[in-house]
Amino acid sequence: MSDKTCNEKEAVSTQAFERPGNIVLVSAEPDVQQGLANFLERQLHQVTIASDGADLFALLRTERPDLLLCDSRLGELKPSELCRAIKADPELQYIAVVLLGDADDTNTQVAAFKAGANDFFTRPFNHTIIDVRIRSLLKYRRAVTAYRRSQGELERRVKERTDALTKSNADLQKEINERRDAESAL
Repeated sequence: MSDKTCNEKEAVSTQAFERPGNIVLVSAEPDVQQGLANFLERQLHQVTIASDGADLFALLRTERPDLLLCDSRLGELKPSELCRAIKADPELQYIAVVLLGDADDTNTQVAAFKAGANDFFTRPFNHTIIDVRIRSLLKYRRAVTAYRRSQGELERRVKERTDALTKSNADLQKEINERRDAESAL
């Protein structure tokens, strides 16, 4: 078998992971909101806009987004604290978190990555780069979700099979004991 044939058979299609995503965009700046929302919607993503961090967690639970785009300029809401809280929440921890900020604000970038941010887009925004990186994050998130589902299904099947084998073993042990008792009675 040639290497090409082997690679074709081993390859896993990721086409199912490449559909547009559900994105929550949080920015206090109307021009950032509209500019990014319009661009993302042209890429067929569903976009929900929030102007501040108030009620953000309720919105995330309601919308169940694939990705959160959050401006680092949200006043008192620190991006690193936001990331840490999202990644610590079992319902929200798998949402991809991308922060928007200034290129020269390396302290915010480092703190955000340490807190669990998946990416950091710097101003001025390059839409082509944003598109490619968002698609990559969405593909990765969907692959992780598919893996977690498969893992859960596998664990369920193993438990069912283990339970069935345990029951069969108990039934066989009971039958062995009954035969021993019958032989002893003879």
